[in-house]
Amino acid sequence: MLFVVVELLLSGDYKVRDGGLVDEFKAVRLEFHWAETSKLGSEHYINDTAFPLEVRMTSTIAFNRNDFH
Repeated sequence: MLFVVVELLLSGDYKVRDGGLVDEFKAVRLEFHWAETSKLGSEHYINDTAFPLEVRMTSTIAFNRNDFH
């Protein structure tokens, strides 16, 4: 059974913010993993359904809006 993991370390200034988030986050890593079948590719489920690919973003807090009130 084929299972593949690809990790991208991000050196740019990629931010995630708004959408109900209180803080601003800096993306530092993306990890993709997939397999030949839906039952093996994703670690997580949506409505009890697995998928052949999953992407995980690792982030750090880049800016805390509450610090500047």
